[in-house]
Amino acid sequence: MTSASGSGSGAVTAILLGCFPLRARSGLCGLLSRDFDVSVVILGIDPPSEWSSGNANTLFKVCQTNSLRIRPARLTNHAIFIKVTRLPIFITFLMKLALVKYQNVVHLALPESDGLYCVPQGRAGIPPDVVRVLQDRDIQSHLRRARNTGRLERLPEQGVTFLPPVPSPAKIVCVGLNYRDHVGESSFTPPRYPVFFIRFASGLVGHGEALLRPACSVQFDFEGELVAIIGKKVRKASLADALDAVAGYSIFNDATLRDYQLDRGPQWTLGKNFDSTAGFGPAIVSADELPKGAANLVLTTSLNGAVMQRASTGDLIFSVAQLIVAATEAFMLEPGDLLVTGTPSGVGFARSPPVFMKAGDIVEISIEGVGLLKNHILDAKDARAS
Repeated sequence: MTSASGSGSGAVTAILLGCFPLRARSGLCGLLSRDFDVSVVILGIDPPSEWSSGNANTLFKVCQTNSLRIRPARLTNHAIFIKVTRLPIFITFLMKLALVKYQNVVHLALPESDGLYCVPQGRAGIPPDVVRVLQDRDIQSHLRRARNTGRLERLPEQGVTFLPPVPSPAKIVCVGLNYRDHVGESSFTPPRYPVFFIRFASGLVGHGEALLRPACSVQFDFEGELVAIIGKKVRKASLADALDAVAGYSIFNDATLRDYQLDRGPQWTLGKNFDSTAGFGPAIVSADELPKGAANLVLTTSLNGAVMQRASTGDLIFSVAQLIVAATEAFMLEPGDLLVTGTPSGVGFARSPPVFMKAGDIVEISIEGVGLLKNHILDAKDARAS
């Protein structure tokens, strides 16, 4: 191991690791046809202790475990030089987090392309709390190392129950009439100020679980929506800093009993707060992974495979930041609070003839970059019987 002074980049450490079959390493030297000696150039960081042995076979594993980025720097006839720099603590696998129950134990889970991985029960420093993990970089570091060293457990496809990612939010602040097309189909006047109402945690249902249609209603309607999850206390926010309070985004079905909301009122709070009528999940995606304010994402709601709603979150009358400003003028938003941003046009009651959800139906809501929330409909009397 040798050291030299770099030009404006701090210390430069070069390590010759010996002959290493780089052509097998996807994404780095896939075009190489033969093995090369590897010279690793480390800029501005102390090299991990695992490299002191000069063991070439540990290079990529050490870089992954220590959140280091490997980039090819220079190729000669005899060697390839690789520049290694430190990654930010936020890395992609941490950005989508779910809460699940398996064998009667609640786990923090990471949905990945090859399956669902969970933090084993009792893993020190990693609580089954999505919002807390998104708030705390030390916990994220523990989780990153557990994942990169193979200490997470892959869950089976069967027997896993998705819970609402935030199971008991103190506040569920919802917004009505926040897409112009929906305002038009509902025969309202476009609002000059956000229309807020409240939902209760007793209505929340996780991904894959049943939304319950009460026996007293035959007008159970769907509403696909983007939901922002608050990650820190905020009061009297400004437009400039409002989005700093958002930890991440997820999907919400603000399912509504129209006969209670409209025929008995209007009664928005009553019509939207029957138990087990609001789908939420399956996971929370970090705000860093999405466009600012989760703007310009395609939202689609399907009922039994037929598209009912399709819009862009860029069509919101009041943006996520504007909603936070308006809400926090009146009250504090705190970690774990939900801000449900409104539904676009295409809801069932505005169709001719009206379309309402019934037992056996499947409702799916997808948002670009966030995921897919899927629930089935069950009559509440059947749920009690089972």
